[in-house]
Amino acid sequence: MSRKPKTRFEVVAKSVNEYLKEDGVSLNFKGYRETLLSYQRLADHHIGEVYDLMIECVLWSNYMHEIRSFILWKRDEALLKEDYYLALEDRRNPSAELETQIQKWKGRAKDYKLLEKHLIAQYKFFIKASEQCRSAYNKSVKSLGLLY
Repeated sequence: MSRKPKTRFEVVAKSVNEYLKEDGVSLNFKGYRETLLSYQRLADHHIGEVYDLMIECVLWSNYMHEIRSFILWKRDEALLKEDYYLALEDRRNPSAELETQIQKWKGRAKDYKLLEKHLIAQYKFFIKASEQCRSAYNKSVKSLGLLY
């Protein structure tokens, strides 16, 4: 069975995750794809599965929001390190080592910003998905006559 190609979000998150590992931090998206697949098959679900999916979507939206806050902090840290190395730079005596550090932190800041944009999109998606699940759940409950 062939595995579905990774989304752009997953590619960017994996790249940034490599930076975070240097600090002993690791992003965890276990269950992300399964939740997306469950959402795509929403019409096929029973009322209990719709309820579980609604909760999963809320939890994923919260997780995306929390990660975004952390990534903003890491982006600011990278920008500060870039500024630090820029301040050390002597234009009359260029240093390859300093230039390497400047480019490293500039690239990381750019990657963090890109991940932040993806996290915002993921957050919005999971909020809307949870609302759709709630609506589907309420319709199912009504159709079963469980609401008075």
